[in-house]
Amino acid sequence: MHLSMVRQKREEARAACLSALVDDEAFAAASAGWAQAFPQRLKLVLHAGTPKTGTTALQQTLFRERDALAEQGIWYPPEDVDPVKKKHQYLVDILRAADGRELARRVEQIVRSAPSHTRTVVLSTEGLFNHWWDYPPPSKAMLRQLTSTFAVEIWTCFREPLDFAVSQHAQLLRNPKLYSPAYGLDAGLDEMLEIDWFVKRLDYLGFVSEAEELIGVGNVRVFRYGPNIVRRIFRALGASPPEASEELAHPSLRAPGVDLMRIVNRYDLPAEEQSRAAALVLELDALIGERAEPLRASPEAARRVRELSARGWAVIEAMFEESEELPA
Repeated sequence: MHLSMVRQKREEARAACLSALVDDEAFAAASAGWAQAFPQRLKLVLHAGTPKTGTTALQQTLFRERDALAEQGIWYPPEDVDPVKKKHQYLVDILRAADGRELARRVEQIVRSAPSHTRTVVLSTEGLFNHWWDYPPPSKAMLRQLTSTFAVEIWTCFREPLDFAVSQHAQLLRNPKLYSPAYGLDAGLDEMLEIDWFVKRLDYLGFVSEAEELIGVGNVRVFRYGPNIVRRIFRALGASPPEASEELAHPSLRAPGVDLMRIVNRYDLPAEEQSRAAALVLELDALIGERAEPLRASPEAARRVRELSARGWAVIEAMFEESEELPA
């Protein structure tokens, strides 16, 4: 499992976290009441994606099945979820702003709304992973502080790194430029691999190591992207599997769609107009369908991705089976 690499990553994570461990007074004051509301320590599952791993299908299924899940002691808070994707996107805004008061208010709302027999609360947004490296140290300190009241676990689904890099590249071209230096560019995958923001998202082991440093070793569970991911997450929660079948993920742009999206991005459109254009490109790409050439990495980009990710991916692969077999 390349144990020396795991130790090195954890030492790097520990050093990065030391400056973050500062109490937020508003958050600490509010947390005292949460433990009284649920004397039996609640598990808080933070599902962090990653993008393009069936995340939207999972979020929509958790929301649709929320009443049945609540009867089984699993609470998927419906308040203020994204109206379409049914994710808890507000967590990303709170963490990017390091707003302890707002996080305390949201958690208070969740605790008060949860049925009295709740044993697990699930919050889901792929932004937890996608913006992990954007969160300032005080935000990560707040995540650590949650462990004083809740049994916090971070659950993440990973796909093979080259596959992820190709699909992530296609997705980021569609995103409005103002949110990240890797969004909304006229850039191929080779050029994306020169952007530090993009490369960091290939460091799965770095994410897991830092998250474990914050919330405790063994409290990050990893799942392999593949068939029945929604059912496998339900099983890991100790919930009855959903009756309806699910798609693994929304399809990524194929090669012609990426070419069109790059043309759109050359014109530096305002965010609203860029989003409209991206929707049209996605629709056109879907109309062309399987007749279009799939998006592929160049040989040099593929080599670079494997060079960046190979050792860390070997460790993550060794974690998959052990993680999925853990009891709910």
